[in-house]
Amino acid sequence: MKIIDSKEIDDVKQMYLVFGEPGTGKTAAVKNLPGKTMYVSIDGTEGVLKKEHPEEMKLVILEKEDVADIVKSFDLVLMTIERKYLNKIDNLVFDNISYLQDLVMNQIKGSAKDGRMDWMAMQEKMRSWVIKIRSWNKRVYITAWEESTSAYDQSGNQVTMYDIKLNGKLRSSIKGLFTVVGRTFIHNGEWLTQLQPDGRHLVKNQLDRRKYCLTSELFTNKEWLPKKEKNNEN
Repeated sequence: MKIIDSKEIDDVKQMYLVFGEPGTGKTAAVKNLPGKTMYVSIDGTEGVLKKEHPEEMKLVILEKEDVADIVKSFDLVLMTIERKYLNKIDNLVFDNISYLQDLVMNQIKGSAKDGRMDWMAMQEKMRSWVIKIRSWNKRVYITAWEESTSAYDQSGNQVTMYDIKLNGKLRSSIKGLFTVVGRTFIHNGEWLTQLQPDGRHLVKNQLDRRKYCLTSELFTNKEWLPKKEKNNEN
C-alpha cells in the first residue's frame, strides 16, 4: 500500500475495447495508432493492414498448432511480449477477443463433468489475461464482434440492444477494466465510432466527452459532429 498526493495520480489508462460488425473499420483503425505497435492477430484479418499500417509495427500471427492449444499459446504470447518487447512498444493490439473466446471455449469444452464449469474456466482465464494486459500501462486496443439482443425499454416497447459478442458474465467482468468501449459503424459513407451510450448501444467513454468520432481519429481528441451541428457552429 502507498499514500500519494493528488498531483501524483497517474494518467487514465488508455484501454480501448471496440466492437462492430465485420467491415466497419475495427482493424483498419490500427494504422492510426501513434508510436510503436505490437499487433496480435487472432482472427486472421491482419491483411487489411498490408498497405497501410503504423510505421513501426510487429505482428504476432497464430498458426494452426497455436490455435489447437490456444490457452497455452496465448499464455506464451503474453509472456513473450512482457519479457522481450514491453519496454520497446507504445501500443498493444489484440484482434479480436470474441474469436479468442470461441477458440478457448472449443478447447476446454467437455473438460469438466458440468458444462457450467467449462464456461467458468473460460471466463476466469480470459479475465486474467485482460487484467495482465491492463497492468502493463500501455495504450491497449482490443476489437470484438457485435451482437444484438431484444429487450424492453421503460415504456414496455421492444428495442434492439447492441453490445460486445462475449459470454454475458465475461463481458460484465471486463468492460469495467476499459476506459473506452466503442462501437464502429458506417453512416452516410463515413466510418464512425460511437463513444457514449444512447440506451441501445452499450458503449462508454471515460477519456473525454466525445459522443462520436471518425474511426480514424479514435486515438485523438477530435469529435465528429452531424452536418446540422457543424453548420450551426459555423
